[in-house]
Amino acid sequence: MDAKWLDDFLALAESRSFTRASKLRHTSQSAMSRRIQALEQWVGAPLVNRQANPITLTPAGERFVPMATHLRGTLSAARHLCAAEARDEQEPVTLAMPLGVESGVLPKLLARLKERGVAVPLRLMICATEDAAAALRDGAADLWLAPQHARLPHLLDAAQFESAGVAQDRLSPVSRADARGRALHTLPGSRLQPVPLLEYGPHSYFAKVAGLLMASAPQPAHTRRICVAESPHSLRALVRQGMGVAFLPESLVREELETGELARADPCWGARLEISLVRARRDQRCAAGRSASAGRVWLGMQPCEPEGSAPSFLHTARPPHRTGESPGLYAESTSV
Repeated sequence: MDAKWLDDFLALAESRSFTRASKLRHTSQSAMSRRIQALEQWVGAPLVNRQANPITLTPAGERFVPMATHLRGTLSAARHLCAAEARDEQEPVTLAMPLGVESGVLPKLLARLKERGVAVPLRLMICATEDAAAALRDGAADLWLAPQHARLPHLLDAAQFESAGVAQDRLSPVSRADARGRALHTLPGSRLQPVPLLEYGPHSYFAKVAGLLMASAPQPAHTRRICVAESPHSLRALVRQGMGVAFLPESLVREELETGELARADPCWGARLEISLVRARRDQRCAAGRSASAGRVWLGMQPCEPEGSAPSFLHTARPPHRTGESPGLYAESTSV
């Protein structure tokens, strides 16, 4: 049995909807349905009445809910306990992060650790944002280096996790430059001349930020899709070949922008990203299996001056958005 089956079943039992449960679990309805069927085969009885609308649980399903809750908690506690006992001062600290951060922002933070004499081995876990959050929550990662835009929803509970801003970055549309240093492709384009766009896959966090930028633009962008890729490194390579425009972290293309090989497709299109280090709070250390080495990395990566406010992937209160006020996603003067 896969422990994820229990998570899927409990989400379905709470929401009574495959649509809502699949969104909660960040998966497709078909994948969730297959996993629920696999759980039913393992249990040996149907757990869900799929003919009802909304769906209901069978008597066996109702009886299985408290058992599944207890079993999931026991498995999670056992995993965390074993992980905590296995880690010591010689074990690498697992640092989760999405693609692009490891070669953009991370070198700056590693240099900061070196300057402060923090010699701790690191194990990099490169994965999607949702997977990184799950790894931190389940104890598979000690720390999470997370890019965050202020208007994207939270992923973790501030009562259980804490964060600190350690760097700033910016997601900007970038194009290959011509001999005069001007972008070959510029936004917003037109119906007759749409901008060739190099896009991220749907699971990329940068895709969500780029979507916000496109949706909040004062005039619609006219684009045609050229390529879809999960990795910003792949998109950067295509941009350097002049294939089109891609929204890239500026930390990843800083050298190309400075030398004039690449140029911003429009300086006004861009969004500031808060790069935060996230960990379980002090009273969650045992549950997360966090080591003293992870604590030294946490302190060693902190800037001398605060690098911005708390990111919104934690459940923190936000001031309401006023009608008619700029959402701060488009213009350089108001981007956040």
